[in-house]
Amino acid sequence: MTGASPAPPAGPRPLSGRVVLVFMAGICAVAALLFNEVALGWLDLRPEPPATDPAPAIRAHQLVLLVAALALGGLARLAPRGRATGRSSAGLRLAFVAAATLLPLALLEYGLRPIADLNRKPTTIFVRDDVLGWRLRPGVEDEWAGLRIRVNDRGLRGPEVPWERERGVPRILYLGDSVTFGFGLPEAEQSYPYAAGRALESALGRRVETVNAGVGGYSPWQERLWLRDEGLRYSPDLVVLGFVLNDVTEKLNLRRFGGSGIGLQLAMSRHSTLDSLRDRSATVQVASGLGARLRYGRDTRRGAEEAQGLLVESLVHDADDPAVDAAWELTLGSLDGIIGLCRAHGIPLAVVVFPFRFQLDDPAATSAPQRRLLAHLAKRSVPSLDLLPLLARSDPAQDLLPDGNHLSAAGSERVGRHLAGFLLSMPQLRPLWRAPAISSRRTP
Repeated sequence: MTGASPAPPAGPRPLSGRVVLVFMAGICAVAALLFNEVALGWLDLRPEPPATDPAPAIRAHQLVLLVAALALGGLARLAPRGRATGRSSAGLRLAFVAAATLLPLALLEYGLRPIADLNRKPTTIFVRDDVLGWRLRPGVEDEWAGLRIRVNDRGLRGPEVPWERERGVPRILYLGDSVTFGFGLPEAEQSYPYAAGRALESALGRRVETVNAGVGGYSPWQERLWLRDEGLRYSPDLVVLGFVLNDVTEKLNLRRFGGSGIGLQLAMSRHSTLDSLRDRSATVQVASGLGARLRYGRDTRRGAEEAQGLLVESLVHDADDPAVDAAWELTLGSLDGIIGLCRAHGIPLAVVVFPFRFQLDDPAATSAPQRRLLAHLAKRSVPSLDLLPLLARSDPAQDLLPDGNHLSAAGSERVGRHLAGFLLSMPQLRPLWRAPAISSRRTP
């Protein structure tokens, strides 16, 4: 009996090399369309404008992806039409799985590279600290904000100063944040503490020791703890506290104060494998920033501050707001701790108050934070130097605070000279300037 042969059982259509190549070409074509200037512009999470316009690089990457799509499409046309069987079929299935998984990831990495800051240098100069949140890592040299920074073996920027005192040499210990640290200044000696030291040496005709304990992001709660645990070991003749208005607001972003952050210093530090991947992978870098974008908006740092409900500008424009009062009370409590610590050890304290650049245009209308702080210090008989009038009179004033609140080298020199004159005029310090400085205070 004769008849038609039975039809083969229905099943998935075997893969061919042409199908795999067409699939890969399609992925490349879609990537070329998706990674355009508009889409990548929205995903560009860099906090500062890039040094070069990313648009040419984006268009170049699109062109490469289109060429790849056309090349793969051309290869697909040349591929044999026959169906693969046996071992070749298994190889094609493996190639298809690889194309469906690995190729999109590779294209994602390639497409995001024009907007990734893969040349950024997360730093190792900061290390986590259970008490202070973070501190400078002793004995390290690394980049921070594009500059090479060296931290001495005591965990401070600048020349290392021994605990032991040298007879006849006055010693001044400076507490503060990134302004005192000298953020943006290539050399530690360009920061205002060393500028003040040079001005004092010129006026006195003898050496003055400077201990710069400024650490980026610090505010009085950290400065008090560091002074208690380490600063007093230097047996200083004088403590100078540099107070910046964000000392009131910035800490509210930290987890220990109810915020969600760990501090910019730790966020920009390399601590883990993920940190290393973020340095090298555009995909990881953009993905890690996307959550912050979705939560806080394009300006993530300002958005985070707004999420906490307080900006430096709030201290000026919303001075009577309960949230501002609460932030001030928290800050002034820590400041009182520093005052009490210095008095308990017989160490004079002076406070130098730094403005933000936006205050320079109209000091009279924006000086509410300074007035509040100076009144608090006056009640406690703490000498204070308000730099707002000085910097507002400078011409051009904007050159002294180039990024809003950090001093330029010229600004540091001007502040240092003015601070030295202020310290020389303090009545309680006149015996120090006239006589050899011989400290009889015990170190803790």
